[in-house]
Amino acid sequence: MQQVLMSLAAGMGIEMTVKQAEQFLHYAKRLLEVNRSFNLTGITGLREVFIKHFLDSLALLLAMPYPRAP
Repeated sequence: MQQVLMSLAAGMGIEMTVKQAEQFLHYAKRLLEVNRSFNLTGITGLREVFIKHFLDSLALLLAMPYPRAP
């Protein structure tokens, strides 16, 4: 699933490392796990979490200049 997230981000022009994708995946799994008990979001699938939560938030990077590591 890390590759799916990395590919979706790349489609937006956002580079993501494998480590970053793994961290997002861990968070997404935890979000969905807790969501089963507390209804944090109506989103119930990993791909939906990637698109509607993570990529939506990451889109801000496209609008804001930020320093890139050398």
